[in-house]
Amino acid sequence: MKKIILFFIIILACNFMLPAQKLTVEYNFGYGKFCMRDLRHFLADVNPLNSRYELDNIKLTDNFPGNRTHQLKLGVEIKRSHNIGVSVDFMNTAGQKALSDYSGSYNFTYRTKGNRFGLFYRVSPYSWFPGVVQPYFMLTGGVVLTDNRIVESFIVYDESILDERMYMKGGSLFVEPALGCKIRLHDYFALNLNVGYHFDLGDLSEYDVSYVSANNHGLPLWSSDAHNMPTWGGLRFQGGLIFYIPLAKK
Repeated sequence: MKKIILFFIIILACNFMLPAQKLTVEYNFGYGKFCMRDLRHFLADVNPLNSRYELDNIKLTDNFPGNRTHQLKLGVEIKRSHNIGVSVDFMNTAGQKALSDYSGSYNFTYRTKGNRFGLFYRVSPYSWFPGVVQPYFMLTGGVVLTDNRIVESFIVYDESILDERMYMKGGSLFVEPALGCKIRLHDYFALNLNVGYHFDLGDLSEYDVSYVSANNHGLPLWSSDAHNMPTWGGLRFQGGLIFYIPLAKK
């Protein structure tokens, strides 16, 4: 599915570049406040080891905090007012329950990584703000391809009692409106700042699931509850650089 999405994105990008005045290459670093509503509830409720080994006092040590985001954009700028192109984002977060003392350790971790692929359109009223600071509105939409991994391990006096892993892959649709500003320090580059909100629009299909057990326990007791989908929705704060490469004479 990744190859098909990238193929169509490249075709659209090439079509837009033909009449363009400038090619834009952009990198943004930011913070995403991820919702993860279902996964937070799942982690709070699950206590799989207690039902098998009667181990209490397992503590929640990490509950899917917001995390850093990295974003790359390739687009075209037309008459300094319109910018359209492709966008790729990289996100990750994790939740964890753990317990450790002199006799051993227990760990239950749910890690999730999301790669966003989409198209963006940015409009800036250049005729109203022809100076250094140029505010804009931007809309981005596309798909999030998510890779989830659950790891459960139990070690007693250096002996592995339990080592189970579940892998889940799937996709969902998203849209993100944003407000920001470009600070044009030079004809060839600008600083970029924006704030937006990522909205999840629904899953594309059921997740593909695979399972590995090093101790041959069969399916874990929590497997039927572990298919809660990540919800990446939340605020996005970003800043970065935009580089402008002329494609046509003025």
